[in-house]
Amino acid sequence: MDNAYSKFTDARIKANDAMIALLIGSRLSSITIHGLDLSEGELLKAYFNEINLQGHERFNLTSSEALRVLSDAENHLAYMAIPYTLSIYERFVRDVIKILKASECDSIKLMRDDEIRDLKLDKMHAIIFTELKIRFDPIDDGLFNVIRQIRNRIMHSGGTSGSHVISEYKNMKKEYKAEWERLAGRPLTSALKDGRFVFNDGELFATLAICQRLVNQINQSTP
Repeated sequence: MDNAYSKFTDARIKANDAMIALLIGSRLSSITIHGLDLSEGELLKAYFNEINLQGHERFNLTSSEALRVLSDAENHLAYMAIPYTLSIYERFVRDVIKILKASECDSIKLMRDDEIRDLKLDKMHAIIFTELKIRFDPIDDGLFNVIRQIRNRIMHSGGTSGSHVISEYKNMKKEYKAEWERLAGRPLTSALKDGRFVFNDGELFATLAICQRLVNQINQSTP
């Protein structure tokens, strides 16, 4: 089990560091553009000639246009990073199930590797609960379910909020919503704009934190 936990921790740290690097880069770019002595309507092309990045010519914008793009960048980063973070978590859970299978656990000892590979997250959690005789902390479990639904809205509906995930959040107990607001820095409803989620760094770090908590609870329950 230590190997699965180490792989998760390594992947999570690398993802976390990469997200922070991209956020810092975006914000430093905004500060730099604010500090440029540009005439009205002047384009930024001359300032990016030394950047060896395919497609950088698309950033040949005025300063106001560039700042708008950079302002939107955190939301697009979140749209990519939240599904990726959950995929790291799912890999950990799947690795735990493989370890349990190798230990001849009754409910999964006859399960084929391809069946484990194709398991949905709900089924994986059910196996974990049965074999390790655990239940997640209720607040962490509730918030993870919201994050999973957010991931689905990003992947299958282009980030539109729909009604179910918001209704579930609004109907949560007060302490559940308070913990989300502590982690994300704001209510989930504050991330809504014109029927879409518009995220910032808070939602990214809330996702990382909740996934880490569930991993810790699984790891601490293993024999």
